[in-house]
Amino acid sequence: MAIAFTTDAFDTAVVRRCGWPLLNAPLEQNARLSLANEEIAGTLFPRVLKAHAAYYLTVEDTVLEAGTEQYRAPSRAYGGYKAIKLVLASGEERELVYSDRGDRSRFGVGRDQPTTYYVDGDYIGLLPVPSDASSTLRVVYVRRPNDLVTLANAGVIATITRDSPGDGETAIELEDDSVLAIWADSDVDTLDIINPGNAYAVIASAQAYELQGEDEDELVIDGLVTERARVGDYVSLAETTPIVQLPSYLHVAAVRYIAGACLDAHGDREAAQIEFGHAEDMIANAFAVGIPRVESSARPITTRNSPFRIMGRR
Repeated sequence: MAIAFTTDAFDTAVVRRCGWPLLNAPLEQNARLSLANEEIAGTLFPRVLKAHAAYYLTVEDTVLEAGTEQYRAPSRAYGGYKAIKLVLASGEERELVYSDRGDRSRFGVGRDQPTTYYVDGDYIGLLPVPSDASSTLRVVYVRRPNDLVTLANAGVIATITRDSPGDGETAIELEDDSVLAIWADSDVDTLDIINPGNAYAVIASAQAYELQGEDEDELVIDGLVTERARVGDYVSLAETTPIVQLPSYLHVAAVRYIAGACLDAHGDREAAQIEFGHAEDMIANAFAVGIPRVESSARPITTRNSPFRIMGRR
């Protein structure tokens, strides 16, 4: 299992790379993390996708409801969906074909289970409309990285108990519950649970939670958290992460790239260009040797049923 590269360790490495003192750096930590989030989202993340398209692939399942045509699409999807499938009660997967919403007369009748899908803004529509609740909608997509936060804004699971304190709830005890006071003051009412061994993997996304007890020191999730969530996993407010969500083979290059961004923001253009240059060399070397392959070159993942393909776009 890979060792988690925490935000705190990453930020310390960036400051040292800049040649700044740790306690009195010219740029405050919030500014450094903002630059890091911008560069990861705008530069490093897309480059990982181009070279290693499968790294951020994520699956989200939604149980179908009888008579319900539209289902909420994954809110953190980046770009088009890689595949949309119907999972039958038997476990068999059937890939759904993209269709225009106007093709209802062609695809909307005559079968018990959906065979096609359409996209309507933030929703995925299924045709024919499901007649029962025995199947599952499976969406395969690329998840964009969460924003970096320090360890002080996250927790580590010490114990996890499902069906407690009530049916359908999950009680979680953190190694240090001081973060609960920070969450109590936040407007965000959902949490992410993140695997420290696979930095890209958000195990449980946007789980509604409550702080119970007289001192609001008991964390209770509204729902049964997946069995994949275990002791040692990180918990943070939704869409944030205390670990860097980049492949481990890019960690050192990312430090130099973000150091370049910080130096540039501070006005040291010459030093920034040196760091960017070293980072580019490291990124090229990392992509050359760090990506697992069984073929001679990386190929982007596409789906023949993508709506963009139908419209002549990739």
